[in-house]
Amino acid sequence: MKKICFVTVVHRKIELYLVDFFNSLREQSFKSFELILFNDALDENVLIKLSVGLNVEIIDVKGSPNEIRNEMILFLIRSDFEHCIFGDADDFFPKNRIKENISLLDISDIVVNDVHLVNQKGDLIQKNYFSNRLENGSLIDFNTILDKNILGLGNTAIRTSILTKRLLVNSNILAVDWQVFSRLLLVYKSKTIFTNNTAIYYRQYDGNMIGLDKLNLEKVKFIVNVKIEHFKSLSNFGKIFKDKLNTYSKLKTYLLNNENCNEYLDKLNEIESPCFFWWEEVKPFDEFNYESTNNSK
Repeated sequence: MKKICFVTVVHRKIELYLVDFFNSLREQSFKSFELILFNDALDENVLIKLSVGLNVEIIDVKGSPNEIRNEMILFLIRSDFEHCIFGDADDFFPKNRIKENISLLDISDIVVNDVHLVNQKGDLIQKNYFSNRLENGSLIDFNTILDKNILGLGNTAIRTSILTKRLLVNSNILAVDWQVFSRLLLVYKSKTIFTNNTAIYYRQYDGNMIGLDKLNLEKVKFIVNVKIEHFKSLSNFGKIFKDKLNTYSKLKTYLLNNENCNEYLDKLNEIESPCFFWWEEVKPFDEFNYESTNNSK
């Protein structure tokens, strides 16, 4: 039998949601997995109590989110686990999450799960959010996530054999998951399958939103910076990334002017989509055929 692990990071900010997280893992139809908790400053006794009934290993970590992500990758490279299921500890999961992912990893390198959106209390907002635009069983290639993302270390599963130290991220990257999976799909051509036969219950609160909240200037500027750092880190892989970097760098300069900001934001909020993926809401001018009459001072 293949050796399976479920991996997550736990920290104080998500302690409120851990009961739902652990309950959903206890209720999984597939039981033969080890739960690896990368613990960033939570009381270990609390974790032991909440995870009763599960086969748990707790690894104490500290540092930036990027540094902890690197520790996770290195741990999996060195381990003898063959399949790894990722999940965020502020989310929870259907009973077939692990079983369905393991089955699909027999024919793929990466599985990306659909997301059911829930509010902060865990009440359902919308089922199968990604299925608005993706068909069950469809293959996901790099072009799918060139300018947006649907693969995170909360809604994916992987064969650990595809991991390499070249996936380690530097401290400047703001969208770590997008970076890691972009490299896997671009450089290593990892076969990736989307499924809505299972999903994650993706909790919407504060900054943990996807495509639902109305854009404001602060979020626009943040996404622009995310994309600048993302494309800068990939710029050695080809002209397309250099062009994207140049596009978003120009947009950042343009948004230094307050009048430009207001006009651009108004235009963005007019765009309708069945669902925006992560980082997709902010677009360059040519994608909505819009030219401002103001100057980019």
